[in-house]
Amino acid sequence: MFVIKNSKKLFLVAILFIIFCKKEYIGFSEPTFIYDSYPLNPPEEKADLYFSSVPYKNFLELASDYQPLLNHLNQTLSIKILYKPIDQYYKVYDLLKNEKIDIALIDPYYYKKHKNEFDLEILAELVYTNTSSNYFYLVNRNDQFINNLGDIKKNISILTISFDNPYSFVGYQFPNEFLQRNELNLKRFKNVNYSGNFESTVQGILSGNFDLGFVDALTYEKYKATAIGLKVLYRSEPLEHYVLVIRKNLDETLKRKIRNSLLELSIKNDQQKSILQSIHKDLIGFR
Repeated sequence: MFVIKNSKKLFLVAILFIIFCKKEYIGFSEPTFIYDSYPLNPPEEKADLYFSSVPYKNFLELASDYQPLLNHLNQTLSIKILYKPIDQYYKVYDLLKNEKIDIALIDPYYYKKHKNEFDLEILAELVYTNTSSNYFYLVNRNDQFINNLGDIKKNISILTISFDNPYSFVGYQFPNEFLQRNELNLKRFKNVNYSGNFESTVQGILSGNFDLGFVDALTYEKYKATAIGLKVLYRSEPLEHYVLVIRKNLDETLKRKIRNSLLELSIKNDQQKSILQSIHKDLIGFR
């Protein structure tokens, strides 16, 4: 009986040790950006407005990041704004077009190119301590033999590469232009993957599912030292940050109140600072 009980304890310890090692030292055995435990289409709660964001990271984290801001707007304006979870880049634009969401954080380049197709206007721009802190990165795992663009050219036929989404300027269109300029045609790669978001791309790289991938600065900073770590093969010139947009056909007084409430947020106020830093540690306000 003593042996059996201790065997069970030893087995449990062994399992925990394996999990710990995989997480901390070996790298991801599989992507951890998984939605199975959370419904993307939960019963919809009634609200005055719905808010969402392009999923530059796990949408559960995004919902948590933006909740303090939504609480602030709800309290100061006496309205109800709810976060709508979205797992794919393109869905934000579909929902905006169909008026299923009212306010969203989106790609500024996409907005500029397609603004005439949408009934949208810029609500506010996000201001960071370093205004030139947004880039796209071409990365792979630290233990890979690919160290530069020359290595990619020599081995392109055996390499897999991952992008965010074909709609994404930062996650696909700009990176693809970069590859074409460097004579790295997508047709020459063994496989081209579209993960749907930056976080799935980087976790696919860390788990060994993809050799290379393009991610934004926020995702790179979050995962650069995770598990076996990321190696930067290229960093772009500074890019514009995401912008907050709102549907034009909403009440003008309501839009003005929301905008003013955002503009009033300041890091000089401790409570407001925590709201801003919940979204990003370098966010200092809106303009």
